[in-house]
Amino acid sequence: MKKGETSSAFILITLLLFFLLTTAGLAETDNDSLVKSSGVLVEENKAEEQNLELKSELIKATLGAISMEIDRYEKREDEQKEKKIDYLEKMLDIFENMKPEEYLLEGQERAIDLFDEKFGVLMPPEFREAEIVVPPSGIGSILEVVGMTRSGPFYHVAGVRGNNLDVFKAQTRYKLEIYLIYKREYAWNIPDYYVYIAAWQPIEDAKPSCLE
Repeated sequence: MKKGETSSAFILITLLLFFLLTTAGLAETDNDSLVKSSGVLVEENKAEEQNLELKSELIKATLGAISMEIDRYEKREDEQKEKKIDYLEKMLDIFENMKPEEYLLEGQERAIDLFDEKFGVLMPPEFREAEIVVPPSGIGSILEVVGMTRSGPFYHVAGVRGNNLDVFKAQTRYKLEIYLIYKREYAWNIPDYYVYIAAWQPIEDAKPSCLE
């Protein structure tokens, strides 16, 4: 082989190697991007599933709150008793047929017209944190919130994540994450709500004890 031919062959081999290395590098980069993209999609899908699960639980808790209020009005004397029960039954029907995707969780104005500004369903619900001195005793019970006075605020349990109150330990204080889902009619417009317990954490512990 002549000298010129040797140089040309060397250049061709060098270019070929460069092309192969570049192609491999791009393929690796594309794979890395695909993996990262897949990871993001997985996280987004997981977040959406958790969001729908929360909405489903909030709907169930709202149904429980409305049912408890219907029972309460049926046992009390009120000039507008029948009208209020009729309103609550309509709300019951709305939430019985509501899909999780239709429930408004945040960032939007209230979607349910209230019969009276003093009471009714809250949608979207109001998120709050509260500390309780004793565990909740059951559905419908009032949470003993730190700072609660005879003027409230009063929080009645309408639901809890996992639907299991046995997760709370006796004689233990808890920090709660709650959603106010229904404002109860109460004298002098004292704050009185049905709430859904979304998460909880024993005060002495650093890690949340809520269900994963």
